[in-house]
Amino acid sequence: MEHPSYEDAFYYSLNGLRISEGRGLTDRAITYFYSEPTELPTASHDYWMPLSSFLASAGALLHQGYGGTRIPFTILAALTPLLCYVLSGIFLASRRKRLLVSLLALLAGPHNALWTQPSTFMPFLWCGVASLYFSSRMLLRDSLWSVLGAGCFAGLAHLTRVDGFLFLVSSLLVLVRQHTSGRGYSLRARLLAALFLNLGGYLLVMAPWFVRQYTTFGTPLSPAGLQPILIKDFMEMYSYTTSLELPAYLVTYTWHDLLGRLQAACWSLYHLVLMTTYVLLLPFSIAGAREVFRNPSIGFRWQPVMVYAILLVIFHAVVTPLQSWMGSSIHSSIVLWPFLIILAMEGFDRILSWIVLRRPHWDQRRARVVLPLIFVLGCIGKTLEHGLVDLRCSREFAQLGAFRSYLHEDAVVMAWYPYAVAYHTGCSVIIPPAEGWMTARTVIRRFGVQYLLVMDAGPDYWKELLHLQEKRADISLVYQGEMLRLYAVTAGSGD
Repeated sequence: MEHPSYEDAFYYSLNGLRISEGRGLTDRAITYFYSEPTELPTASHDYWMPLSSFLASAGALLHQGYGGTRIPFTILAALTPLLCYVLSGIFLASRRKRLLVSLLALLAGPHNALWTQPSTFMPFLWCGVASLYFSSRMLLRDSLWSVLGAGCFAGLAHLTRVDGFLFLVSSLLVLVRQHTSGRGYSLRARLLAALFLNLGGYLLVMAPWFVRQYTTFGTPLSPAGLQPILIKDFMEMYSYTTSLELPAYLVTYTWHDLLGRLQAACWSLYHLVLMTTYVLLLPFSIAGAREVFRNPSIGFRWQPVMVYAILLVIFHAVVTPLQSWMGSSIHSSIVLWPFLIILAMEGFDRILSWIVLRRPHWDQRRARVVLPLIFVLGCIGKTLEHGLVDLRCSREFAQLGAFRSYLHEDAVVMAWYPYAVAYHTGCSVIIPPAEGWMTARTVIRRFGVQYLLVMDAGPDYWKELLHLQEKRADISLVYQGEMLRLYAVTAGSGD
């Protein structure tokens, strides 16, 4: 693959390349107006977290271009089976089951066609699993090194995705639960020391980023604040003039909005469970969970995972206002995927024994080999399906390079999928605002937009330009391709 296949990967690839070229945390494209940018290039990572960009830049130092940015993510994806094998050692005594977990991790996984692209999938999987791994080790050995490791990897997970802070909350809750089962000064002192060490490990990673955000945007967190949570319509994410506030949001809240939020929560739960297990492993994961939690000596090891899963469901039920691929738990759920496989391995023998009791003619030893292979083949089928979709998206974005000769390097373009356009053209790109053409004219004037690239995506007023028949005084057609048009903005059209 010569270039990314979706917008997130374009974002991290571009920013990684800019960092490797010594341009720092700057951006030549604008997708959101939360930080109220005034010029291009602008400060980057006002909304998305930076770790994937840092990894992409490290790869670009080894080999310039998109192929270089993929190196760290490809390495992480290749080592994922080993990660799952080590992780399963805490929960599974059988070496055969641990090898099956590694096999499933090697041959299939949710959205693994995207794993080797610069994105949050692999970094979040590794950092999140590592944090939960050390949290489980805290329960087994009560080691302060495990406490520190859980905090540090929680910080790295937060540096990858906004909801990564949930790993810190999970480890803190587990520590409190672990150290409040008894009484005494020494126990309280050890709890305070553990909490301090856990939080200290997190801040060791995140404090520099908080300082950067504060000095750049005036807030240690995202300048978007609560606005992504308060949107009621998908296009409000790309609003230029609307500033959402909680009181105004509550005044206009309706039952229709509540229903939409419940639908969005169900959508996130779908990704969290069904998509992660490909449905095929779900019955075995449920049986494994039942078996695990009936055995207290094993079930207590799962406390950090349980706490994180509950926090993740609650978090996305609150902050995901729309039924959309964007903002759902599609990325975050990947952390639970290895644990669901481990549960499936626990439940596999239980279900197989139940079947053999009712089908005495079955060869149990052969079934232990054949049935896992069936599941592996089924998961591979789902993986190939996702891969074909990924390749189709890649071909659609490939046409963006067809009109590069019409644009000069310093051109400013308004287009949907701004990072894909910036990647293929090298130009500065701004997303069309959601409000309408009058607001778009304001943005054109403010940023000096010279070209409009129109595809079959974006607000309705924007997509109408794709089928425009009559001539307009403010724009002129420069290039027309398959489901794509490039217009030049005429002088004074932004006035």
